[in-house]
Amino acid sequence: MKRFSQQDVAESEHKYTYADFTSEPTEFQLPEGAPYRDRVAVLEKKVGELEATVAYLKADAKSVDDFFRARIGHLVGEFVERCREATPPIVEIQQAVEEMFHREANGLAQAIFKTLVAKIQPYALKAQS
Repeated sequence: MKRFSQQDVAESEHKYTYADFTSEPTEFQLPEGAPYRDRVAVLEKKVGELEATVAYLKADAKSVDDFFRARIGHLVGEFVERCREATPPIVEIQQAVEEMFHREANGLAQAIFKTLVAKIQPYALKAQS
């Protein structure tokens, strides 16, 4: 990919003049002395061609838009399906969390019980002596 430099921009600049915007295109120019009706007819013909071009471009834009909307919708559907396949269902996640919670809770309960037994047992032995 070509990067544009300041020199490229300077070379591509075109100096416009007032005449560039005020002179009529050659397709609208009629021979000297031609009636205005001929000139109007040429302009009407050009307007008709432009309207047909606009309608054609609108139809093309709509078909391109419809194509991309359909393609994007299809890709989103594929993405969602792949995500569903890659992640376990919510029920499985909930069960795994519940099992982990019970395991941790049982481990904590056993640690508390051992600590209490260790604290109580020396006092229990002193009372019997």
